[in-house]
Amino acid sequence: MRANRWLVGILLVGGLVAAGCFYHRANIERWYAKTAVGMTKAQIIKVLGPPTNILENEMFYLYDDPKNPVRLRYVLDDKDVVVAKYYETKKDLARKAEETMGQVPPPTPGEETGTYPGAPLERFQKKSGM
Repeated sequence: MRANRWLVGILLVGGLVAAGCFYHRANIERWYAKTAVGMTKAQIIKVLGPPTNILENEMFYLYDDPKNPVRLRYVLDDKDVVVAKYYETKKDLARKAEETMGQVPPPTPGEETGTYPGAPLERFQKKSGM
């Protein structure tokens, strides 16, 4: 009975040690270097696989590595060609969030602001007769 517990314990510890030895961090920097401004969306997907998230004209790849989490961001134009690419570490993102904390994003170009500071933008105001 006691020997079985020791055997299970030794196998468990050995398995955890072996798993830790075989963990290799993904070489995200090499993948990022394979991409370039001017590539199409399809070419980026061929190199990196499907993106984690797509928002309008941006593609995001999130690599949640325990030692160095990274976000790759690709800005696309209307023809799905990469115009800019960014390699952002967790520290960079935290610093950026700290700098912009409490700031309101500017209104869309061409959109009129409210009649007083802090007034709702036109797109959020109720139309009369509704």
